[in-house]
Amino acid sequence: MIWKCVAKSGDTPSGLEDSATSPAARGRRKAFTLVEVLLALALLVGLIGALWVFLGNLQLSQRAVADEVERQVAATRILDCLEQQLAQSIAGVPGGGAETGAGVTGSALGLRILARGVPIVVQGSPDQPLGGDLVGTTLAFDEGSSTMMFEQRTIGGGGSSVSARVGSVGAMRLRYFDGSTWSEAFDSAARGGLPPAVEVSIWFNKPETEEGALQPSVGTGEAGESGTAGEVPAALPNVPTVPADRVRIISIPDAAALSEKAA
Repeated sequence: MIWKCVAKSGDTPSGLEDSATSPAARGRRKAFTLVEVLLALALLVGLIGALWVFLGNLQLSQRAVADEVERQVAATRILDCLEQQLAQSIAGVPGGGAETGAGVTGSALGLRILARGVPIVVQGSPDQPLGGDLVGTTLAFDEGSSTMMFEQRTIGGGGSSVSARVGSVGAMRLRYFDGSTWSEAFDSAARGGLPPAVEVSIWFNKPETEEGALQPSVGTGEAGESGTAGEVPAALPNVPTVPADRVRIISIPDAAALSEKAA
């Protein structure tokens, strides 16, 4: 009877308390086991590793984009300067030596330009301007190092020079328009005038190519030996079979007038 009364009142006798609801049991149930701790550490290490790989790939991507932008900007500057020099180019200096001679000498791999800011005319010979402030500009592509090289310097008088290089260039090709057809070589001294247009094509990645022909000299006949043919590669490179990444066709304003005068 006494036990029933105690049971009805909801009181549990001392010593009969449920072991599952004791404070010690509740404390043991809240703790982590060794397996759970190791599993959590493994997940944390995996997460840190994945984040590290992601950040590394992101940094490489940013560096690749920065390099690509730098190549694009450098190529644009070279093409802009080349266009400016072609606009000021001359057909050649009569009786010029190795540094002067032909005003525009080029092949598929390189181009040399002779330009002047202000024409200097000798009295009695208005058709034969001299180069008092001649500037020589050279653009060339080295297939071995995949580098596009640009140099500009004042001819004579110990003038200053400026040079620039664009690395990791897949290919570069130059073509010259003579008024009717495009060719892979040009010599203004041999042709008697400037080309009406020059095309510059640049591939930033190595393109698929097919074998091209070889041209032993830049010019035609004996006049092709003038200028700096040795400084400008004369061999036609393998012709790329895919469109170029950058193509610029540069027209020369004085070419038509010089061609008519030569004719």
